[in-house]
Parts: sequence; C-alpha cells; structure tokens
Amino acid sequence: MDDLRAKNVITFTDVGECTNCGVYGPYEFVFWSSHTRRVYGFCSLKCFREWLRTTRAIYPKR
Repeated sequence: MDDLRAKNVITFTDVGECTNCGVYGPYEFVFWSSHTRRVYGFCSLKCFREWLRTTRAIYPKR
C-alpha cells in the first residue's frame, strides 16, 4: 500500500454538468486527463468527440 497516495485517488459523482454542452444529467462517458490531472464528464460519446475536436486534446488509443 506504499504506492497508493491520496493524490492518485479520484472521486467524482455520476451526475453533473457536461464539460462540452453544459447539460446537467448522468455522465455517459468520463475522461481523466493525465496531462491536466482533471476529470471531465460528458453526457454522451458524441459530446466527448466534439470536445476532443475543439480542444485538440490528446487521447491515447487503447
């Protein structure tokens, strides 16, 4: 358990405001950016893809 540090634990709710369109509701897709160390929630996969195109965020392929 030495590897587990408080800064590595992320907590978030499954309901909130979409990062892209601002609609309040349940998240369908959640993205954690290792670069900015932030969690982004999206109401749909479509909103996530649109956000990627507009921000030109780097999203690694699986």
